[in-house]
Amino acid sequence: MWRFVTRPEPKLKVTFSEVTADDLQGRAKVIDDYIFTETGRPVHNVIESKFHFRDGLIVSHHDHCDPVSWAHMAMTGPKALLAGRVRLVRAKATSKKLEQFLRTNPG
Repeated sequence: MWRFVTRPEPKLKVTFSEVTADDLQGRAKVIDDYIFTETGRPVHNVIESKFHFRDGLIVSHHDHCDPVSWAHMAMTGPKALLAGRVRLVRAKATSKKLEQFLRTNPG
């Protein structure tokens, strides 16, 4: 999944701030600026990431962003309305992209 998330994207710029961590947990604010490949639209996605650690390893990682805002930057029309408000629509699109990535990038 990390290889998929960090794959090269057109004009991708990632900024990290507010990074804190201790032995048990960590947080970071991540800002992704990129061009959404399916529509060519620019996206400025602000993500709050939370991590939990055990024995020096990440045992859970949760990201939160504003899906409605993201969808309106990335898409237009009814697709943006659905993707922003229905998690299943976003999950299906992401799953499709991940499967395609894994087919072309095995191992």
